[in-house]
Amino acid sequence: MLLRRVLPIVTVVPALLLAGGCSPKDEEMWDEGDPARIVTFRTSAATVRPGDPATLVWVTKQVSSLQIIDRDGASVELGDAPTESGKVVVQPGENAYFTLHATSAKTGDVLKRRLEIKRPGAPVTPPVTPPTTSGGARIDSFTAFPGTIMPRGLAVLEWSTKSTRIRIDSDWGEYLFDDTTMQVGSLLVDPTWNTRYILTAFDAHGDSVSAEVEVKVNGAPVPYIRTFSVWPDHFDGSLVDRAFVRLDWDVSGARSLTLEASEGGPYELSGKLTDSIEVTVGPTTTFRLIATNEAGTNEKTVTVTREDAP
Repeated sequence: MLLRRVLPIVTVVPALLLAGGCSPKDEEMWDEGDPARIVTFRTSAATVRPGDPATLVWVTKQVSSLQIIDRDGASVELGDAPTESGKVVVQPGENAYFTLHATSAKTGDVLKRRLEIKRPGAPVTPPVTPPTTSGGARIDSFTAFPGTIMPRGLAVLEWSTKSTRIRIDSDWGEYLFDDTTMQVGSLLVDPTWNTRYILTAFDAHGDSVSAEVEVKVNGAPVPYIRTFSVWPDHFDGSLVDRAFVRLDWDVSGARSLTLEASEGGPYELSGKLTDSIEVTVGPTTTFRLIATNEAGTNEKTVTVTREDAP
């Protein structure tokens, strides 16, 4: 399943989110029955020069209130920034700590995540994503954070473009988003399997340029074969020597599909995870559909039976 939720433009700081972050030890675990989460709490730069500001950015899920506390225990003024997603500019002191406190709307429990901003002895140049251009369209940045999640986890796709239209698809062939106004924006996703996301930016003439990012899922499951069926599943061999049958399948999470048969085959498939194929059979034949991804394989079989009248 994919969460097709677009975050307001005001929450997005595209290239800045490439730097900074927090240690896993700073992230408070949540009850699986509680939907509240801190999706991300990031800073525009993990290191800033004296006197330079930094931007704190957050994305949360199912929280009723939040507060940011600095290392001195003072609360950062958030103004009218929204609870679910927002940003605030701060003037960090030397080796400043900021902790986000988010209160679950369901249980009232407080989730916490901390980050640190240090001051170096020399200026630091943050990484910059080289622009990708084609005609009048340009992709300045396209990122995914975090790049690796646990099962049932969330990631944020963020982009900055110069375009008249953008579209986002996954490499599973699933359409996520298509818009003519969001040159800069964010999208929450919750992939079940390792997934590449493709951003396509169009100019006014229809010329386009693409960029992609990948979100990996630790402990992702093997492919799931929802259905694999054959129709008809038997025929009268005393009437016809061979019969046409149709095989249908619906699979999730497979990088490749293979169809084998006890008689004949293997068959060349389209690569689509939901599709069908028509074949001819003579004797009783068992078909085996094999679905494979990075985690392993799964398979199902169906049989077409030839029934010869006495």
